[in-house]
Amino acid sequence: MNAEQRQAIERKIVRRLIRAMKQKGWNALYVFDGEERAPCKTEREVTDTAFSVDTSIICFQKLRRVQIVLGNNGYNVIADRSLSNPDIPEDDFERIMDEVQEYADQFA
Repeated sequence: MNAEQRQAIERKIVRRLIRAMKQKGWNALYVFDGEERAPCKTEREVTDTAFSVDTSIICFQKLRRVQIVLGNNGYNVIADRSLSNPDIPEDDFERIMDEVQEYADQFA
């Protein structure tokens, strides 16, 4: 796989993440690029900021975070993520993330 193919996979997965989260009411608040928090309101702002550095963190509502690491195998662009709060039944963050991970696993 060349760099263009890897980057295309990374973008597909990050777009799927942003869209799945937004669909369930978990809007992105900002992207931390290692130095500062960049407020992001649109999918394009989130992806542009996340893809401007090698490692970033997308912060969603209720302060759930997803670490994005570029440059590996493409399918493993989501390097780490927050967990749901088990004391809040409507906290479906982890379930949504599992669905996004299943999508990402298709590229492995």
